[in-house]
Amino acid sequence: MKVLLLGDEEKVKYHPFQKIYTLLRPALEDIGSVTAWTQDREVIKNGLKNYDVFLNYADAPGEHLNSEMLKGLTEFIGNGGGYIALHCGVLFNNPEYGSLVGGKFIEHPPLQELEIEIKKTGHPLTEGLTDFTIEDELYMMELVKPELLQIHMDCRFQGRCYPMAWTKQHNNGRIVFQALGHSPTSFEHPMLVRAVTNSILWAGKRS
Repeated sequence: MKVLLLGDEEKVKYHPFQKIYTLLRPALEDIGSVTAWTQDREVIKNGLKNYDVFLNYADAPGEHLNSEMLKGLTEFIGNGGGYIALHCGVLFNNPEYGSLVGGKFIEHPPLQELEIEIKKTGHPLTEGLTDFTIEDELYMMELVKPELLQIHMDCRFQGRCYPMAWTKQHNNGRIVFQALGHSPTSFEHPMLVRAVTNSILWAGKRS
């Protein structure tokens, strides 16, 4: 299974990716994936066809995917590719992108300890996961067509319940949203690493 990861390193303020990739790589190799990572967003236009799964950790607050990128991503997923929006990958400010992924980022409170509840969905995304506590950002999302989403992780905050992970089918492809993953410290938590590998296996139709 070939997996491409998109992240930023040189031009980001909050989410540099190199150390995160270093932390994730052994677990990705353990599930039999052949991985590469890039900072070049141009790959979204027409460079995804050689991969089974595309994991997006690109920092993009307020930015848009241009029409060619949106077309490339939509076609990749529609033709059977797997797409994972991991923490930063939800920040592109296109209505079409939000509709594709299933949600639009609104805001997050300060970094804090979060109590994550694993939903008993029986889905491969939750395999091996139990409720856990992690220091991270609580992404507050506006769901788009929630009837098309299956929520697998959530977090209660100030009397409300916020989805932390969901899956969605899109034509022949699979989409995963994972809210957690603010910093390298987040990826030192074994539950988050397992959530990421489960996401890759499901998105790549290996589970």
